[in-house]
Amino acid sequence: MFKKGKAVSEDWSAARMEPLQWSAIAQPAATLPSEAMSSISSEMTVVGKIVCKGIIKIYGVVEGELSASNAMIADSARIDGDIVAEELTIGGRVKGNIYAVRVKLRDTAVVEGDIYHRLLSIDENARFEGASRPEDNLPEPPSSIEFSSDLPPEGRTVFAIDEKGELKRESGGGELSHPPRGGTRVFLASCIAAIAISVLGYFALRAIHSGWIWRSAESHYVRLTTREAPREAPDTQLAPEIAAPKAAAIPALEPEQVQTALRPSMPEAPVTQLAPEIAPPKALATPSLDPEQVKTVLRSTTPEAPVTQTASEIAAPKAPTTPSLDSEQVSDFRIDDVSSARQADVTRLTSNAIEFSDHTTGGGFDSETSLMPFAAWASSHPTEKKFLALFPGYVEPVIGSDAADGPDKATEKPHTEKLYMYVAQARFVLAKSPAAIELSRYVTLPFLEKIDPAIKHTLISPSDVTGFKDKAGTGNDNPDRKWCTGPAPSICIQSTYKLEGKIPMGIMLVNQLRDGKKLVDHIDFRSELAVLAPSGLDQVGLQELTGLDTPVTDALEQNIFYVNQIMKFGKFFAVLQAHPSDAGKTVVTAFVALAIKASVLDQKRSFENVPVLRNLVPAQVLMGRSSFNFGSSISAGLPKYARNEIKAVATLMQTQ
Repeated sequence: MFKKGKAVSEDWSAARMEPLQWSAIAQPAATLPSEAMSSISSEMTVVGKIVCKGIIKIYGVVEGELSASNAMIADSARIDGDIVAEELTIGGRVKGNIYAVRVKLRDTAVVEGDIYHRLLSIDENARFEGASRPEDNLPEPPSSIEFSSDLPPEGRTVFAIDEKGELKRESGGGELSHPPRGGTRVFLASCIAAIAISVLGYFALRAIHSGWIWRSAESHYVRLTTREAPREAPDTQLAPEIAAPKAAAIPALEPEQVQTALRPSMPEAPVTQLAPEIAPPKALATPSLDPEQVKTVLRSTTPEAPVTQTASEIAAPKAPTTPSLDSEQVSDFRIDDVSSARQADVTRLTSNAIEFSDHTTGGGFDSETSLMPFAAWASSHPTEKKFLALFPGYVEPVIGSDAADGPDKATEKPHTEKLYMYVAQARFVLAKSPAAIELSRYVTLPFLEKIDPAIKHTLISPSDVTGFKDKAGTGNDNPDRKWCTGPAPSICIQSTYKLEGKIPMGIMLVNQLRDGKKLVDHIDFRSELAVLAPSGLDQVGLQELTGLDTPVTDALEQNIFYVNQIMKFGKFFAVLQAHPSDAGKTVVTAFVALAIKASVLDQKRSFENVPVLRNLVPAQVLMGRSSFNFGSSISAGLPKYARNEIKAVATLMQTQ
């Protein structure tokens, strides 16, 4: 790595170097001029601790701690370790805690760790995953380049970075020394010894006749196989994995017994293979036993009892008579993003493809959040509002002071709670006829658990659902009936989802920095899952909703009528229709509709004004555009969650 210098001593072996770490070999101190600027190029990797006075620019990789008066981390640089500095500018990646008086994160910066600072500046596109901790007493920056060493002065070497950014070193005894040639002599002697041993071994092995080796190995193998020959086992041990369950006590027949009983009717021959997979390698070709012959033998030699298993059943057990699925049916569904899933050509849609879209209009959605105000959605898409709102006559609720919670309960005036809608639609084809699909099989708790294992569900009774008097439930009472009292089959569910990844840490940070009502790190909601009776389906309205004019055969609906935070309500709605050209297939059009509280989205400005909260802007987290998004459930963002939910439902409907 470094150029060799002249030899100054033959005692090099006494000054052994430790493994290369920048803090391992140096004199007590070496100081660069304060105005000097040091640098580490993009082609350089430093392993260990760097301590520098003045300005240091890093373009390469540092795996260890960095201490400097003024440090600049370039866009291409990467630091894996803590940083201590007065002035610190970061444009690259840093993984470790930062202790600096003034810290600036440029728009290309990626920081994973806590920042202890007096002044922190974060550009718009910078990524910061950690905690911002303002501190008055920070570690002092270094005053010189210092490396500790236990070597004697004559065995030490000083490393320094000059004004040109080049790495220099000097030995304690004058010029840089190199090891004497004693090591080379030892190496050559070792090589000669190895060659000599190889030559002797070659001539020694030639003196041994190869035939003796093979005869010895063959005799040893014969003795071993003769000594360890297995004892004969009864038939029940020949294929234990397919043994029949215990029935009436019937003595097991040995192969010799079956052979003796069959001698009058069969020519003399060994017993055929009962379990082919464990038969001896070279068996005589004999006809297999007929099941009726075995039954006859059993009747003549045992008391009257049912035969538990015949020879043919042992060789090939009967499989359950269920229709097999072809490779297209059992393959995983894939998501294809389209402009409008309802306009997809059903006749060209394959059985393992899902046409998905979460924009019902080209320009109606806000370009940043992909959410539409509830009032605009209801007026421009009345059919969607009729079937995808919590109930057909749903309107944005009026929140009074009696429903308010927290410190504003006494002062809050009645107001309309504004909502934003996220609507996703999908279409897929099942390789089953409508008559072969029984939706009531899916109205179960295991079905919901398979859709999203991260959400935990428990069954509740209709009596557990009372009228809503708090702010979260205001306006969600169904005027036509009480929730969970609809026509069977239906179930009522209490669900809990604990936010995943770094979102709980972000919520804790928000609660520390902001006053008012505290956020919680989980979402609690109640819902009902039901199959709509075919007789009560609005054929014309549902055909208008799906954009397909074939008969509607079934519909599966989940209404989320109470949510503790973030959302007001939600709905999953799947409409099943006959395929227009194939009677053996079913077309499913599925919708996911979620109503988001406008008060959550209105917190954007308050989050953006705090640098450490810029990656927690609610709209970005909900749309999956934050570095805090994680997993495949709600914490991943609504678009990814909707895709995964619909894909899981399609897979379960196809395979179960």
